[in-house]
Amino acid sequence: MAISVYVLTGYLGAGKTTALNSILKSEQFRDKRISLIINEFGRIGVDGKLIENRSFPIYEINKGSVFCVCTKTDFIKTVSQIREQGDTDILIIEATGIAESCDIESFMNEPAFRKGFEIKANVCLVDAANFTKIAPFLKPAVSQVQYADLINITKTDIADENEIAAVKKLVRNYNPQAEISAGVYGRGLAEDIMQTKRIERESAGISMKPPEDVIAVSFSPEGDADREEFLSLLKSLEDKILRLKGYLKFEGQLEYIEVVCGKVFNRKEPSNNPTSLTVIAWKISREELEQKFKEVLKI
Repeated sequence: MAISVYVLTGYLGAGKTTALNSILKSEQFRDKRISLIINEFGRIGVDGKLIENRSFPIYEINKGSVFCVCTKTDFIKTVSQIREQGDTDILIIEATGIAESCDIESFMNEPAFRKGFEIKANVCLVDAANFTKIAPFLKPAVSQVQYADLINITKTDIADENEIAAVKKLVRNYNPQAEISAGVYGRGLAEDIMQTKRIERESAGISMKPPEDVIAVSFSPEGDADREEFLSLLKSLEDKILRLKGYLKFEGQLEYIEVVCGKVFNRKEPSNNPTSLTVIAWKISREELEQKFKEVLKI
């Protein structure tokens, strides 16, 4: 019997990992034999550490989009391993936020995928509070919507009725066929996924390179960061940073910190996670970005 594959896409900060945690706890998925592929654009993975249920096998593919030729070898190796182990009924792939979803059909034609895998649904999460701001400028955000079978509008608790209505209208224009649902923290998403029907589409070909102007840099600072200097740097790069996430120490206290569409979120964490930080940015050189963060992080 073929392994059922569910692909989870959505632009940077749309809430994919939060939704995935909800899916894994749901009645529809929690007792299944599941393997997870967590894909991140940066060199150091962060999202894998945020999966709450560690009983599922987790495979991390970093340094590029999982549906780009830049990670094709790692991806084929991973899915081949999952198939050969014979202990997986469901494979859930959480793609990086800048993945081009149109490439999924091309990967389905790979021998490693044809033998024993079947994509059941491509699920795209759309941030109700920010999607209309990024869609005109960032092609992957639109591509993910266009190639989805199910579009789940997230963060409806922090968006007003007009914003939600505008997002629904926009995604419907991009994708007239997909089912559309809405909610917060992935609640009810598992049930929506199980009822979703696959929309067959022609392949658009595999991406040969990452999105233009988008770069990722990662750091592993050993000491404490100065909070004021760090926040000042974030403010100065507000229009350059697409996404930032990781673990940093401030005055000896480890914190998880992330930036979504210019907003900074943080929370205290146990000290067992190593310090690491990944920054995804655009319209700035890699050298300049690395230099600015190394100065503040004292690397």
